[in-house]
Amino acid sequence: MLLKQWWHDRKKEQLAERYIDAGVALSLAGQHRRAIEQFSEALLLNPNAARAFQQRAYSLVSEGKPTLAQDDIEQAISLNNLDAETHMVKAFIVARLGRPADARLCVETATQLDPSQCIRNGQRFDLFCQFKNWSDT
Repeated sequence: MLLKQWWHDRKKEQLAERYIDAGVALSLAGQHRRAIEQFSEALLLNPNAARAFQQRAYSLVSEGKPTLAQDDIEQAISLNNLDAETHMVKAFIVARLGRPADARLCVETATQLDPSQCIRNGQRFDLFCQFKNWSDT
């Protein structure tokens, strides 16, 4: 019985990952509304999918809904607080909410977890200068 339940749960997790991958592709194509639907489907199958919460949060803020995104990013962090990308998405969200000091703290956390967060095109740069632009848009 336990093996059967494990197998069923594993299949649901794999299907959820497919929804997440589809959502990421849609998000990269700028189709955030459709991406949000895919991430939501993934979360119905696997309510502990931190990546689905993180990606849905990114799409929500990209759709101009940072307040809604805030709940999702907090859930993603509660499920996996060691993911640097999730902390960068939180930085983006709180900057959009007009909280650049909190955004800086999120970037600091992200860069402590993964220093490559400060590398673009093989060159080190200061992410903090980005917050002025993030909070203005």
